[in-house]
Amino acid sequence: MEKEQKFIALYGELNSPEDFLTVPFEILEYRRELNITASEFTFICEIFHLTSKDFNLIKDKDITGNKIRFCRQRASLKSKEYLKIKLIKNYKKGGIIYDFRELKKIIDKLKKSKLKKSKKETETKIKVETKNDINQKYEEDAFIKKYNGLLLKLLGVDFSNYQKAQNGIKKYLLATFINRKNTLSKSLKIAEQSFLKLPPEKRNYLKLQDCMINALLNGNEIKDEKLEKETEAKDKKSIPNGIDNLNKLLKVIEKKGDINETYKTITNTA
Repeated sequence: MEKEQKFIALYGELNSPEDFLTVPFEILEYRRELNITASEFTFICEIFHLTSKDFNLIKDKDITGNKIRFCRQRASLKSKEYLKIKLIKNYKKGGIIYDFRELKKIIDKLKKSKLKKSKKETETKIKVETKNDINQKYEEDAFIKKYNGLLLKLLGVDFSNYQKAQNGIKKYLLATFINRKNTLSKSLKIAEQSFLKLPPEKRNYLKLQDCMINALLNGNEIKDEKLEKETEAKDKKSIPNGIDNLNKLLKVIEKKGDINETYKTITNTA
């Protein structure tokens, strides 16, 4: 959609280009930095609008609104050095020539200052992001190096020069390392302790990765539920089952039977 069509959709169709208000947008954009009041901005719009209608010499009567007010606004803009005026008086022509070129120079300085500040902020941001990226890369490399050392210590394998294995380790562990809740030294220690508590047949590099992730996030040793159940069942087998088993033993004693065989039977240790 062209600008004219957009304007028509917003306001309606105008009769001629002169019906548009002509004023540099940058004056509106920098109005707050320039400390131009709403009434002063309205006055500036009036002058630009009259100039766009070929008013070379503007008389006070041409400016709409309260005469005392616009004189005050004109004086204020002059005191801020945004406006210069030249009074023309003769019997044929009379009026005022308005000159806002100083305002333009001040706005250009603001633009340069703003651009310089934006450039400096961007450079600072890039430096900070680059520094953070370098620090993170250093920490990640240190972690992978220590993890490779743990692999070598616990499993006797050296994956440090095996790129495919390194890519897999990084893919599996780095995201967790970045979001870790525990220090690296503490996590390595907990991961090693968790791994060594696993039965020998379950100790492989995938289990070590699981131990490492758990240590980085939780700081707790991984428990092998199957192993715990087996241990619990074994403990139950080795302990007599309460009063019932005691009664069985007492009966055997009364009959002068083999107490050792009976004990093995009731404890499932025969």
